[in-house]
Amino acid sequence: KVGETFYYINTEGNILDGTSLTSKSAKNKGTDGGFDVTLGDGIEEIKYNPTILSNKDQIFIFIDTDYDSQTGFSAGGIGAEKVIEIDGHYGIKRESKGSVTSANVYYFLFFIFYMFFIYETNFLFNPIISSQIKIVEEIVKVFVPLLLFVSANYLVCSIRDGEGRFKDVYLATSYSLLPAIIGLPIITIVSQVLTLNEGFIFDAMYAITLFFTGFYMLFMIKEIHYYDLKNTIGNFLITLFTGLMIVVVIFIIYLLLGEIVTLILDIIREVNVRA
Repeated sequence: KVGETFYYINTEGNILDGTSLTSKSAKNKGTDGGFDVTLGDGIEEIKYNPTILSNKDQIFIFIDTDYDSQTGFSAGGIGAEKVIEIDGHYGIKRESKGSVTSANVYYFLFFIFYMFFIYETNFLFNPIISSQIKIVEEIVKVFVPLLLFVSANYLVCSIRDGEGRFKDVYLATSYSLLPAIIGLPIITIVSQVLTLNEGFIFDAMYAITLFFTGFYMLFMIKEIHYYDLKNTIGNFLITLFTGLMIVVVIFIIYLLLGEIVTLILDIIREVNVRA
């Protein structure tokens, strides 16, 4: 043990209410860290509901509600009757704590703040002319890359032993946009009071926002698909390459279809002329 960690916890409903670990009739605790314990002859066998350790980003808070170390689940010298489990990305996958609705809200907020950024950023730092902005083009520029990333990541992970479903990747990607959702409006507002000589502040804030957004996406891949760091980085790069290849293939198909349509129209015109 090298130190202590302290957490601030905001609760709703009953204060620090958690999932019951033992039955109310439990009078003895085990000493082997939460497994079923068989006591001596004539003494009741107590069944515990041990927490599930999965090598994921998890925090377990054990609560001794009756202040009696001789009852409940044996955890760190106390007898816990309740436990609060806090999960990160893994909670999305295992317990479906995230929802498509909340993910859509995140995507929508990201688009709104992106539009606010390109419209309202100080002209000293914004090369985009607001009168030339087209909403449809911006929608395509924002949502098509996100859809490509989600699809490419799911496809790549499907053949690289990833554990995440398409829904998991969709949800986690939306939550990974949180640094951008927070950062873009702040950068936009701050840009209004900056001079050209203070442009390094704008650049630094923008770079930090991009860095943490990318870091969150990288961390999302690691946790959703249960990869180590090496596989995560490799998967991230392959995802970007796959997305690029999808764009190239779609572009080639578009060109080929255009040529086919042109050829058919030429044939029809030639037939009409000869007729």
